[in-house]
Amino acid sequence: MTQSGALSAISPMESANYRKGNHLSLPPHPSSCSLPTGTVNLFRCCSNTRNPSCSPPSATFTSQQKHQPRIKLDGLQQAEQFLNQLSQMRPLPPVRVINKALSMIAKAGRYTEALSHFDNLQFLGIRVDIYCLNIAINCFCRVNQVGFGFSLLGGIFKRGDKPDVTTFTTLMNGFILEDKTNDAFELFEKLMRKREIEPNVYMYQTIVYGLCKGANAGTGISMVDDAMNLLCGMKEKGIHPNGGIYINIIRCLCDSCRWEEATSLLIEMSKREIEPIVVPYGMIVNGLCKTGNTSMAIRLLRTLEEGGFKSDVKGYSMIIDRLCKDGMVDDSMNFLLEMNGKGIHPNVVTYTSLIHGLYNCGKWEEAREMLREMFDSGVSPNVCTFTVLVDALTDKGMAREAEEVLEFMIERGVDPDVVIYSAVMQGYGVQGRMDEAKRVFDTMVNRGLQPNIISYNILIYGYCENMNLDEAINFFREIPQRGLKPDLVTFTSMFKGLFRVGEYAVAQELLNEMELAGLTPSDKTYGMLLDGLCKTGHIDEALLLFHMIENRGCLNVVMYNILIDALCKNKKLDNARDLFIKLSSQGLQPDFITYDIMIRGLRQEGFFDEAKELSVKMEQNGFLPDIGDYKSII
Repeated sequence: MTQSGALSAISPMESANYRKGNHLSLPPHPSSCSLPTGTVNLFRCCSNTRNPSCSPPSATFTSQQKHQPRIKLDGLQQAEQFLNQLSQMRPLPPVRVINKALSMIAKAGRYTEALSHFDNLQFLGIRVDIYCLNIAINCFCRVNQVGFGFSLLGGIFKRGDKPDVTTFTTLMNGFILEDKTNDAFELFEKLMRKREIEPNVYMYQTIVYGLCKGANAGTGISMVDDAMNLLCGMKEKGIHPNGGIYINIIRCLCDSCRWEEATSLLIEMSKREIEPIVVPYGMIVNGLCKTGNTSMAIRLLRTLEEGGFKSDVKGYSMIIDRLCKDGMVDDSMNFLLEMNGKGIHPNVVTYTSLIHGLYNCGKWEEAREMLREMFDSGVSPNVCTFTVLVDALTDKGMAREAEEVLEFMIERGVDPDVVIYSAVMQGYGVQGRMDEAKRVFDTMVNRGLQPNIISYNILIYGYCENMNLDEAINFFREIPQRGLKPDLVTFTSMFKGLFRVGEYAVAQELLNEMELAGLTPSDKTYGMLLDGLCKTGHIDEALLLFHMIENRGCLNVVMYNILIDALCKNKKLDNARDLFIKLSSQGLQPDFITYDIMIRGLRQEGFFDEAKELSVKMEQNGFLPDIGDYKSII
């Protein structure tokens, strides 16, 4: 082969640039890296020059040996044994058998071992072919050493051979495995410009996968568009895209919520009869339903059905679930009838969605009938089904019936999880039946389940609401013993309970404990603290807390209203007036409640003219005064 004929899309000099990092950022030369013993020698096997020191102990190998016994490689163990015994074999086996053995080891993911065997071929004087070199390049790429793969590419050029499309596809994949998709795409474009290598569908699939992977990782906004352009380019060249290419692009489009383009590609797949269509269909329908585009998902189903597509139970269940969540239970029931008419049997997901939807719409009898149908069909409820039932019952104040569902689960061999136990506890807690809630909690613990912070929050909130602070504090102190940490909900419930029984000092200690734990109170918690201090007569402490919140930039009009109201009721009108005036300087505007509090406070202190002026200002700002206030002012 002449030098010009041997030149591929990348010349030997360019290949050296890849290795040295002049063109792309690659690993260092093999001589400076740790590789299997003697790996540096495997680069010599790509050269035309024989190394005398590496000659085999007997006659050199030729691929035309006569009287070669038939060699069978039925498994990985045989392949390893065969390669380990190569040096004792006379005559040496055909290179195609060696390639098969190496390929079996590489496909098993034992890349370093395959490279070690490849190195041994040099010592045996075997001149490997391009197929064998591609295996070695792939092994280097799989261990994130694509630079060494380019070193082998340089050796291919030196010995006058020409790399094939598999060689470059493998190197591109090596770049992609190292998250260097831009380098892979640059190599692909160079190959296209040189026109020495004709890409096949697998090269396109590799680069499309890399572009979509990069787009999903957020490393390139235009990568999905590049993938779409490659798809168009394939079709123009007469190369038929396979299902893998379509699926990668569709997945990427779904992640970007580009539904029109995704559905267009899926319809194209259907028309071209490219399988598997059910996979991308599921991706699109799932995405459309989750983003509230249920009608578009239904239109897609109908369009595909016109081409002979048949959805499975999973596709129907996604649409039914979304319809139920949108309150369109009648439509979901029609889809169920359609499924049954087509011989598609509903599964546990289908029934659970329908039961949930019927309960949410208040159709209790229909929900029970659906549950009976589920059992009659031989479909066993799962934890999600029972969770739906328990939630529905507790929402209706039927805590005892919810616990019966829990007991029924256990009888059927379905283990309730902490979520279901907590839901039953919540049902009892809302009714003030804390003894029952604690009994369920104890049952859960006795069954070996670890309570979570939600379980404790339910008990703490319930005990605080029922003024049983001793029990609330006991459970609060038990939280760290379980390896858990109280959250904002925990502390907020405790504050509310403590202020209700006038335990201001304990609440203050708890606030300090909360801040030491690194938790910042929410606006709601701050408001509750201010309200608790004011209602227990600790106005000075409330003012101190108010200023602390102010310094943190967390004040809102509700907090102003709480403190202004307390100041007015405690005959501190001047302080209330100052806070009212200060509102606007904080970038806040008084609301109806703020005006109403101040007007009432002014009237109580006999400032009727000022109250009337404030009432006029209130009206000018779009708030109508209370009719009682208006009559008293005039």
